[in-house]
Amino acid sequence: MLGSLLGGAIAQWAGYRDVYLLCTALAAISWLLLLRGKRFKAEETKALHAALSSPDAATQQRQRAVNGD
Repeated sequence: MLGSLLGGAIAQWAGYRDVYLLCTALAAISWLLLLRGKRFKAEETKALHAALSSPDAATQQRQRAVNGD
């Protein structure tokens, strides 16, 4: 509801063309932020897989204790 009120206020003050341009700019910025988020998510996933595939010394000790080595 707030968005439609704000859009109407901007349209009265500046015109509908400016509202359209503002919405286009906001959509483009949102799209870029979504792409950036996907890239960071992919990097985070890679780091997590790398951490899980190479256990540290404490994890190796626990595994040995469980296996009875």
